[in-house]
Amino acid sequence: MRVHALNNLGTMEVTAGDLGTGQGLLLESLEGARTAGLHEHAARAYCNLASAAVVQRRHPEARRYLDEGIEYCVDRDLDSWTAYLEGILCRFLLDRGDTQAACTRAEALLRREDLAAIDAIEPVIVLAHAHARRGDPRAAGHLARAHALAAGMGEVQRVAPAAAAQSEAAWVAGDPAGSAAAAAAAWPAAVGADCPWNRGSVATWLSPEVEVETGSLAPPYAAEREGRWAEAAALWDGLGCPFERALALARSGERSALTDAVRGFDRLGATGAAARARAMLRAGGGPRPGRRAALPTRTG
Repeated sequence: MRVHALNNLGTMEVTAGDLGTGQGLLLESLEGARTAGLHEHAARAYCNLASAAVVQRRHPEARRYLDEGIEYCVDRDLDSWTAYLEGILCRFLLDRGDTQAACTRAEALLRREDLAAIDAIEPVIVLAHAHARRGDPRAAGHLARAHALAAGMGEVQRVAPAAAAQSEAAWVAGDPAGSAAAAAAAWPAAVGADCPWNRGSVATWLSPEVEVETGSLAPPYAAEREGRWAEAAALWDGLGCPFERALALARSGERSALTDAVRGFDRLGATGAAARARAMLRAGGGPRPGRRAALPTRTG
């Protein structure tokens, strides 16, 4: 079926970074499905448009596709598709810094007894992030569930976010070895996938000894991997991701950046992350050693 093929091709192109071509194919698929009354195909197009926009931090587009898609699916009683989009909305809210709204929606989704695994994994990962950032011990259960769900699906778009959540939680807990180990376990899947954002979310936590072609990572993650922490923080700020901005500043280990990071974490209610940054300040923040392993950035 043409709309199905267009959806598949468009998603692959957008994921790989060819936004113009991919968006065009996805929107053509969406329009064709809506015109023909192929409701599930239209719902799938909305899911792929919204998911890609959230992963790539294209927040205005993400909000539009989420709002339109959820309304479309609710009006047609497409319950599973609605749940999937609501899970993506949870992640969107978390990335924008609206942690409480993200948690409220995620918890409501997970109370549904008939929720499929594919619809559950996003809200589980959102709660894992939120609780870890707050230093809430409930994070451990969500992290374990996210890992189990991702392993069961075996798809990089599930494995990479679950691993990134585990790595981030380990950093908050003051366990850099744990951060690197979680990333290393997911790296074989992430490095082979054609998604600079998923690849970057794992690569940023790898130990410095691991060779990474930084040109294959999304720009904020490439900057992090190369130790350009102030630039990474500015990129995250421009994308409207306040936690990631503060995290990049904190991971620099520099005193002035750590002070700024503490303020950012405090504004977000990320008490666990703020405590970690304060501990780094007490220990005497200083510049982190440069990474040895970043390979030259590709151009063109």
